[in-house]
Amino acid sequence: ESLTMFRPEATSRDLTRAGWIKFKQVKHCEAALRKLQNTRVQKYVVKVFPADKPKDLEVPKCTLDAERVKEDIKLSTELAQKLDQERGIENSFFFEDYVLDPSLSDLKRLNMILEYLREVHLVSYYTTQKFSTMEELLKTVGEKFARTGECKDPDTWFKNLHANVRKVLELTPVTVDSKDSESAIQSFCETKTIKLPDNKFKCGLCTKLFRGANFVHKHIKNKHKDSTAKAAIKAQEEDYFKNYSMDPHKIVQLPNPPPKSDRQRGSQVGSSQVGSGYAK
Repeated sequence: ESLTMFRPEATSRDLTRAGWIKFKQVKHCEAALRKLQNTRVQKYVVKVFPADKPKDLEVPKCTLDAERVKEDIKLSTELAQKLDQERGIENSFFFEDYVLDPSLSDLKRLNMILEYLREVHLVSYYTTQKFSTMEELLKTVGEKFARTGECKDPDTWFKNLHANVRKVLELTPVTVDSKDSESAIQSFCETKTIKLPDNKFKCGLCTKLFRGANFVHKHIKNKHKDSTAKAAIKAQEEDYFKNYSMDPHKIVQLPNPPPKSDRQRGSQVGSSQVGSGYAK
């Protein structure tokens, strides 16, 4: 039915990933368990096992306190509106009558905001986590949360929660000016246009002369398409690199382990590289 791959494990040197596979029928799941177990994919070994239903998140009962609920409404609303703005969402459900209805209890209003964060932005408020897919969210924090947990120090728990939320609110979204193909090609043409005396212009890619810069640009686009295509691809690759550099969740290869000679004796046996997965 579906296959979802999660981010590489943070502690994995070889970028090992976990996956979540859903099957429509139990027999297909059983067949996959038999056929995929220990299958090699390049340097990885696939490990599959039946997945239990994700455990729902449990938060402290102190989150039901009236004053705490009001604080969470304020912060969660700010968070949702910030994320809406970053995604260009206008007139979200915050402006609907049923959310602004003064007869609505604070707890119900908070629950609606937290559900909005989950469904629209894939954010778990109480853990301050943002996920790439709904499957990853469900696997990590479950389908719902329950305010049934115990907490020895509510003040510290809320202090940490609100500090984490405020960190997200204070983050400035990074935007990278992206060059489309046309603008990249135009910039390339301008750099390859050489102005000569007597109001003449020369193509920097060949020896042809023209009466105006626009004629050189047209010539380059029509007669040097290989060069303009490379310029467009280079600009796109620069955008990719900038976006990767600014991505707070980017994958960074961990440093290689020290040479075997530097390790303690008895640790000569290396661990196998394993790719893990789930079958459901």
